[in-house]
Amino acid sequence: MTPTVTGPAPAVPAAVLAALPDVDPGWSRTLEVADADGVAHRWHVLDTHAPGRAPAEPVRATLLCVHGNPTWSFLWRRFLAAAPAGWRVVAVDQLGMGYSERTAEPRRFATRVADLGALTSALGVDGPVVTLAHDWGGPISLGWAQAHRDQLAGVVLTNTGVDLPVGDGLPALIRLARNPGLRQLACTTTPVFVRGGALLSRPGLPAEAVHGLVVPYDHPGRRRAVADFVADVPLEADHPSRPAWDAMADGVRSLADVPVLLAWGPRDPVFGERYLEDLLERLPQADVQRYPRASHLVTEDAPQSAVDVWRWVQERVAPTLAGAAPVEPAPPRPPLTPEDLPWAALLRRADDEATAVAEIHDGVTSRTSFAALNQRIRDVAAGLAASGVRPGERVALLVPPGLELTVAVYACWRVGAAIVVADAGL
Repeated sequence: MTPTVTGPAPAVPAAVLAALPDVDPGWSRTLEVADADGVAHRWHVLDTHAPGRAPAEPVRATLLCVHGNPTWSFLWRRFLAAAPAGWRVVAVDQLGMGYSERTAEPRRFATRVADLGALTSALGVDGPVVTLAHDWGGPISLGWAQAHRDQLAGVVLTNTGVDLPVGDGLPALIRLARNPGLRQLACTTTPVFVRGGALLSRPGLPAEAVHGLVVPYDHPGRRRAVADFVADVPLEADHPSRPAWDAMADGVRSLADVPVLLAWGPRDPVFGERYLEDLLERLPQADVQRYPRASHLVTEDAPQSAVDVWRWVQERVAPTLAGAAPVEPAPPRPPLTPEDLPWAALLRRADDEATAVAEIHDGVTSRTSFAALNQRIRDVAAGLAASGVRPGERVALLVPPGLELTVAVYACWRVGAAIVVADAGL
């Protein structure tokens, strides 16, 4: 039988934190927080404003980081290190996870949302707040966001999802872990599930990063909440967490007036493209940052994501905060004239029969005049427009260099589309 570890979490070993890459041991703190039933639990968080470490400048806003399953606050270390002046960063270890308390009973979805609210209150987080979350931490952070609209300044989500139709098919790793007969083995008795996320990255993560991700789960008794998290995914209509989950998912659309960034790893076999498309349907104002080589652990696969997210926060959120310096309006741009268009030079020679392009194939030279080139571009542009290509849309071009590529590029520009040139040799 797997031993169960419950009760207050042990103090985080200083040697463990000191050995982790990019982690300042001074960020680590624990605190007792009463839940909705009045039961006190010990939480562990990484906090740039931990007692004795608070910078001199006042806190203008807070970045609240919520991990998923089975990671912990270590996932957000680069975001703490890169915090701009005036920003506090709090990265939580959810109860049962990381170095927070192992509770006697599983925490349901609604309870975890309430737990997070109790923690932020105890930490004195009173807004403005930007939430940053990954995996199953995404829905929990969105539940918190909806319950704290008066504090919410922005939302950042990384490879997560809220669309869970009843009976929905999940990826093989989640289905395996959710099978009652295998869940104990995969999630608790062995570290298969704990190590699974790190193994999705290609190329693989550095050994020290993998160690950092899994180090709090070095014993079966410390992995029980990993299995509980998986069991709480509400795929059945009568699942205890289904009502709270549906309410959260329906409420996401109420955040359509909030700045949102979706930082995404497209190689993720867990939260694939359909989850991103669903979030964009619910949050049409969202900005999207894709990291083409990133998988599930996008912030690990793309370390630059920390800098990118902070840049987005400074550009999209910081100007909306109380006390922000007024932004000087940009001088008006002069209106475009026909001479500003990329094809202006071609238009000036639209009736010129002189040679514009000459190509040699198998010793035979073929020539295309400026007039003929312009007409071909007009014809292709008309075809693109008729097929539904609209200004601002992207068109992938897998066309060998030469006349056809020239025609395709100029035709796309004429309808206002952005070109994405693909290389057949890649």
